Amino acid sequence: MLRIALSALGLVVAAYGLVALALSWPGGPQALAFGLLLGVGVLIERTRYKRLERAAPDPRFQPTSERFIDPETRAAVTVYFDPATGERKYVRD
Repeated sequence: MLRIALSALGLVVAAYGLVALALSWPGGPQALAFGLLLGVGVLIERTRYKRLERAAPDPRFQPTSERFIDPETRAAVTVYFDPATGERKYVRD
C-alpha cells in the first residue's frame, strides 16, 4: 500500500514539474527531479529487496553459512547461492 502511495505521489509531483516547466512557474525543475527520484527509488527498492521464500530453491542453489533474523518478520533466514549466476535467494527457516 505504501509503495502504491509513494509511486502515485512521485507521478503527481513529476507531472506538476512538467507543467511548471512548460508554463515557466517556479520550482518546476526541482519538482520534476524529486518526482522522478521518488519513482525510481520505489522501482529500485522493489527489485533490490526480495521477499522471503518459504521453500528451498531448486538444486542449483547451494546453502551458505549465512543466516540471520529478518528484522521485519523476525523469522530466521538461510541464504542460498547459485554459483553460475551469482543469484541469491533468501529462505525462511
